Amino acid sequence: MLYCSGTRQDVQDKVRAELVDILGPDRPIHLDQDRNRLPYCVAFLMETIRYGPTACFNKGSIIGFFDNRYCAISGYGAPHQVKI
Repeated sequence: MLYCSGTRQDVQDKVRAELVDILGPDRPIHLDQDRNRLPYCVAFLMETIRYGPTACFNKGSIIGFFDNRYCAISGYGAPHQVKI
């Protein structure tokens, strides 16, 4: 979700604008009461989940990556047999 909103400033601005317009700057969200009043926020959350599940469980790891080979992620090395 952070990646999706962080890479699309226009989407982040629309989500924030809807939250401020409907809830105001200080009121917390009550999903059972506010869901129908926040269609863009709900659509954003649903699309984010559709785009990439927030977590999956595979071989005991949270994200689901477990490999016996060395790999590099964004230039940082991950030794073999590490759970990420």
